Amino acid sequence: MDFISIIILIILVVVIVNTVYSTIYKVVNMPSAPQTRKAIIDDIRTEYTTDNILNIYDLGSGWGGLCRKLAASFPQAQVKGYEISPIPFLISKIKWRKNYTIHRGDIFKIDIKNADIIVCYLSPIHMKQLEETIKRRVKKGTILYSQGFPFPNIQPEKVIEIPYSLERKLYRYRF
Repeated sequence: MDFISIIILIILVVVIVNTVYSTIYKVVNMPSAPQTRKAIIDDIRTEYTTDNILNIYDLGSGWGGLCRKLAASFPQAQVKGYEISPIPFLISKIKWRKNYTIHRGDIFKIDIKNADIIVCYLSPIHMKQLEETIKRRVKKGTILYSQGFPFPNIQPEKVIEIPYSLERKLYRYRF
């Protein structure tokens, strides 16, 4: 088998595996736009300094881009990404920082009670599912940022408009 055939086979396997997981979990692994990452980091800085020791969780961390930016922006924080799809999980595992860890797991089954900040870019279906349990799963004062999709029945504390971004809005909740 020549080099080109191997590359094509690898790409085909990646596409098939990613498609299967996207179908099973009803989500597409879409990276956050740079403008959205910046808006999240800027808004966190209105609440905390870079010296604060924070536990930041990214639910459905995908390819790990937002986690790496958060880890770089808040070097004292412990940033934890959670992803169930194997290909984005493996890619994000390769590109790590010392204060960022990636875990493979179902975001609806992990323990998030120590989170100070939660970020997510989930579909409306998953936001509804998370809404049903989030108040029981987090400590008082936890901030949650949702990219693009709000909780159906919880009013956000703040809505941040993001021009020139696919997500368009960033929703901030405080529990």
